[in-house]
Amino acid sequence: MVLLLFFLQLQVFQSICFHLVKVTGKNVKSSTTIYVPDNYSTIQEAINAANPGDTIIVRQGTYYDNLVVNVSDIVLRSESGPSKTIIDGNSTIFVIGICANNVTIKGFTIINGHYGIYVWSNGNKIEKCNIKNNWGGVFLVNSSGNTISGNNVTNNWYGICLLYTS
Repeated sequence: MVLLLFFLQLQVFQSICFHLVKVTGKNVKSSTTIYVPDNYSTIQEAINAANPGDTIIVRQGTYYDNLVVNVSDIVLRSESGPSKTIIDGNSTIFVIGICANNVTIKGFTIINGHYGIYVWSNGNKIEKCNIKNNWGGVFLVNSSGNTISGNNVTNNWYGICLLYTS
């Protein structure tokens, strides 16, 4: 039953990623720094507005959302560190789903999702995060070249799971 649930969730995430990955044909000559909630009221709105090379800085607070990171080559980081910047998935399938390549997630507490961070892409970095109170902390599927460092992954059913990943 758990395996069936896993594969159904995997299909949902793949479908979301397939339809949402932002592809750009333009040459990005300069990057932009986007602040949440200053420039956009939610983290997902900031991700949707971002272009490759941009940095999204999230000010301290608790944000109730599940995020789909579908823009390659961006940095999503907290301004004040994980003790003051919390992303609460509110019991959704994943708190952060990464389906774009070369994404950096840094300095958040990530809680209350079926998966804290779900990765279906390559070359990403997850750094200095507290990932707790999820069924699965970090889940990497069909991905390679990802770096997970300096994180505190606790109080999850399982911490870090690799499936068809190198």
